[in-house]
Amino acid sequence: MWGLAPTFRAGTDPDGGGQVTGREVILEDVRQLCIHELTVAPTGESHTLRQPEYAWKWWSYVAQFLNECPTTGTDPLHMFGKQCSERVMRQIGIDVEKVQECELTTQDEKLKYQLENSAWSEDALRINGWRYSGTMDADLVTKAICAGFVVTPEPCARLAAPANPFNVDNLPRAPEGVSNSQLMEVFIILAVLAVGFMYFYKRSLTRHVHTALREEVMLEVQSQMAQYKQLGDL
Repeated sequence: MWGLAPTFRAGTDPDGGGQVTGREVILEDVRQLCIHELTVAPTGESHTLRQPEYAWKWWSYVAQFLNECPTTGTDPLHMFGKQCSERVMRQIGIDVEKVQECELTTQDEKLKYQLENSAWSEDALRINGWRYSGTMDADLVTKAICAGFVVTPEPCARLAAPANPFNVDNLPRAPEGVSNSQLMEVFIILAVLAVGFMYFYKRSLTRHVHTALREEVMLEVQSQMAQYKQLGDL
C-alpha cells in the first residue's frame, strides 16, 4: 500500500534493501497513468454501446519496461527508474516531453484519486467499470471480457465455443510410421557401415597376421643363430 503526503510519497518497496524505493514505484505508477491518457484512442469498432478505446503503446511500454528495467539492474538505463522508463518510451515512440509535463501537472491529482479509490486487492480488475471478483484465470477473465460486448466479435466467439471431444481434427495426431524410402535409406546406411567395418577388420587382421609371422621368423632365426654359435664354440 502507499500513502500521500505533501512532500513525500511512498509505495511498496519492490526489492527490500535494494536501490529502488517505494517513492520510485509511485512515480512509475503516475508515469504509466500519463502514458495511458496520452496514447489511448478509439478503435473504430462498434461491438459495444460505448466506443471502445485501446492504448497499444501503453501495452507495449508495460511489457517492455518489465523486461528491460528490472529492479535488480545496476545500470540506470537498464534498471527500474526514470532513465530506463524514458529510454523505453523513446523506443516505442511515446512523446517523453508530454509525459513529463503530465507528471508535473497532474501527479498530485492522480495520487489523491488513487488514494481515495484504492483497489480491493493487488490483483484487482475492473471490466467496463464493473468489479471482477472471479478467479484470476486466463480463460475466465477472457470470457468475462467477451461477455461485455453487445455484438460478439469473432475472437470471442471462437474462444467461447465449447470444445467438441469428438472432433478428431483438434486431437494431436499420432506419429506416422516409417516410410519405405526411409527404411531403404536406413538399410543402405547399415550396409555401408557393415562393409566398411569388414574392410577395416580384414586390414587389421592381415596386418596382425603379418606381424605375428614376422616375429615368429625372427625368433626362429635367432634360435638357429644361437645353436650355430654353440657348435662353433665346440
